[in-house]
Amino acid sequence: MRCKTAQRRLEAYLGGELTEKERVRTEQHLASCAECTRALEHARQLRRTLGEKMTPPVPEGFHARLMARAKERAGERRWSDGILRPFGWIPAMAVGLRAAAVAGVVVALGLGMLISRDMWRAREPREASPAQVAEADPVRLYRVDYFAEAPGDSLAGAYVSLVSATGGE
Repeated sequence: MRCKTAQRRLEAYLGGELTEKERVRTEQHLASCAECTRALEHARQLRRTLGEKMTPPVPEGFHARLMARAKERAGERRWSDGILRPFGWIPAMAVGLRAAAVAGVVVALGLGMLISRDMWRAREPREASPAQVAEADPVRLYRVDYFAEAPGDSLAGAYVSLVSATGGE
């Protein structure tokens, strides 16, 4: 067993919480390791010291005063606390960070509006008549015009040639 493992088990060893196998292995290691034996003695002294100390008594009426103060604080809530409850972390943020967050949201909304406007303008009619399909440029109709500048011997160029030659069928 390594010292690191033995030292992690010392508290459990002192508390009698180890299995028989773990206890035997820990004792074997302690018998051969002076450092871990010192750590065990230190843990024993710490347990004795902490065991001797008693918790201080709670002052008379402490619970009643604590509950009264909690009820008083609950009544001091502002109207905005109910609205901002899901965003309780916002008031804790620094002012500069809040301003940056608001600016980020405004920029994101503006970009979303610009993108949606451009998409709305670029929309073509959903259903075209057979005459329109026959007369239309298949590269533009199927929106593969970004392939148009591809070299002729590339896969994209071959695709554009096939679409153009068959009339989009």
